[in-house]
Amino acid sequence: MGAVSSQICNPFAAKKRYVVLMSGLSGAGKTSIQCRMKFGQFPEKICSYVSCIMEEIEFDAFGMTLIDIGASEKWRAQHVKQRHDAKILIYVVDCTDADRMEESRSELHQHLSEETMKGVKLLVLVSKREIPNGISDEMIIDRLKLRSIEDREWHMISTSAKTGMGISD
Repeated sequence: MGAVSSQICNPFAAKKRYVVLMSGLSGAGKTSIQCRMKFGQFPEKICSYVSCIMEEIEFDAFGMTLIDIGASEKWRAQHVKQRHDAKILIYVVDCTDADRMEESRSELHQHLSEETMKGVKLLVLVSKREIPNGISDEMIIDRLKLRSIEDREWHMISTSAKTGMGISD
């Protein structure tokens, strides 16, 4: 919080910029969250075939280059430089997709094991919280084995791109 408040209090300070990678399984809500962050609204239509999106997003205290690398090895290989520059990995998991939670855990830990991701902070966004009967946050922590992650900071936020809940946190 100190870094954020010092940026707000000092109008002459340079605005910090971050390279942020976003990943998650197909259909997890990555593009919807990205649209909510960028435009402040839920997209009515999404082209699901788009596998990599890069957006410049500005906030009051900082700016970021958000790179949606999806879950494809092909796209990961094309973004080696951005992975070296990345400070944060946002991993999106769909709380309504219990059947693919093991696949999601495997994908997440694959990212974290990559040499270029050492020291990168992890933010897990649990998507689609507006839908009733989703998997609880505690169950997601267990199923993704987040407590086993000891080599970096991680945080988890429940979100809804549809309502905006958790997106600006």
